Order: sequence, then structure tokens, then C-alpha cells
Amino acid sequence: MTPDWQFAVVTLVNDFMFVLLTMHSAACSTVEGFCHFEVMRRQIFLTGVVIIFLFRFTSSRGRTEAFVTFTLDALGLVYVVGPLSVMVAFVDDHRRSLYRKLLIALLYVVWASDTGAYLAGKSLAYLEYAYCHPLAPHLSKKKDYEGTLGAVVCGVVAMVAASSILDMPGSLGTQVVYTVAAVIFGRLGDLFESMLKRAAGVKDSGSLIPGHGGLLDRIDALMFASIVFSPYYRLRF
Repeated sequence: MTPDWQFAVVTLVNDFMFVLLTMHSAACSTVEGFCHFEVMRRQIFLTGVVIIFLFRFTSSRGRTEAFVTFTLDALGLVYVVGPLSVMVAFVDDHRRSLYRKLLIALLYVVWASDTGAYLAGKSLAYLEYAYCHPLAPHLSKKKDYEGTLGAVVCGVVAMVAASSILDMPGSLGTQVVYTVAAVIFGRLGDLFESMLKRAAGVKDSGSLIPGHGGLLDRIDALMFASIVFSPYYRLRF
């Protein structure tokens, strides 16, 4: 609920432009013709940013609040669009089978690492192991070094399996190194999301997925891990 209809209009337009910028940045690399002209891409982005700034300025109670809210909007845009743009950078119409293999391997690694961290935590709890070392206790007491080790092990196993099944190019050593880095970045993504939720005073980023929270709760590790897989794709393929 909003205080009045003017604020409702401001909020609606602001959110619409934020979604438009996010979806446009993601679709540019995947839909041929959606960004047929580079100037169109820049115009849409700059227009959206200006509109968000103007509406934030008009709906805020002072310049300081306007600056803070606009800065948070900009950071949110970078946080969401940045990693997603890295993922869609895999798209290559000339080598479709290759980038599909890499995306599948990325999903394997992220899902396996999440499962590994979960199983490691449950196993240590079952064994009544009381000496876990949290990564950042002020952000999340459940994410620890022991769980990260389990995530790395399962992530490497998943990458080796994906490489064998999908016949991916590249040496085993290189794949293991990038997988370990991707898993670590994924854990950092989890912690970053925890920091945002703690700052906002909420438990979940949303309620889209019953029992699992919002969409960002499901893809936070995936977004950060993709930052590692993108240079792997560029360097090796």
C-alpha cells in the first residue's frame, strides 16, 4: 500500500523502468534483432536511468534521500544485470553446442556445490561435530568452511562428470581450477545475498518459490559462479 495515488504512480513507473532495463540487458545478447542497433541499446538504458533518477528525486523528501535511493537502485541494477549479462555472453550462434555444454556444466557445478554444502552440514550435525568455522558469522552462521569444502568436492566431481558426459574440451587440471574458483565465488554470492537481506531486515528475497524464498535466493551462487566460467569459455574455447 502507498500513502497516496501520486506516490503509487511514481513507484509503478520506477519499478517498470527497472524491470525494463533488466530484461532489455538480458535479452540483447539472446534475441537477434532486439538490439539490432547499438544506439537503441544505449538510448533505452540511458532513458531508463534518467527516468528512474527523476522519479526518485520527485518522490524523495530531500536530496540526501534521493541520492541514497538512486544509488541503491543503480547498485541493484549492476548486481542483477551484471552477472546475468555474463551468462548470456555464452551465447554464440556459430558454436551453439559448445556454449550449451558450458552452461550445462555450470548448472551441474552450482547445483552439486549447493548439495555438497548441505550434505556436509547435515553430516557434521549428525556426528555432533561442534567445531565448525563460519565464513562470516555476522552475515550467516550456517555458511562455514567445512560446508565450503564439501561444496568444492561435489563441484569438482560434477565438473569431471559433466566433462566426461558432454565431451568438453580443455585439460582436467584447468577444469578443476576453474571449478574450485567458481564454487568459491558462488559461496561469496550466497554471503553477498545474506548481507543484502540482513541490511533490508528480511529473511528471504521474496516469496516466489514456496519454502525457498525469492528468485535471488536460488540464483545468487549461480550469478557469481558465472563470472568465473565466462573467462574459462573465452580462454579455452
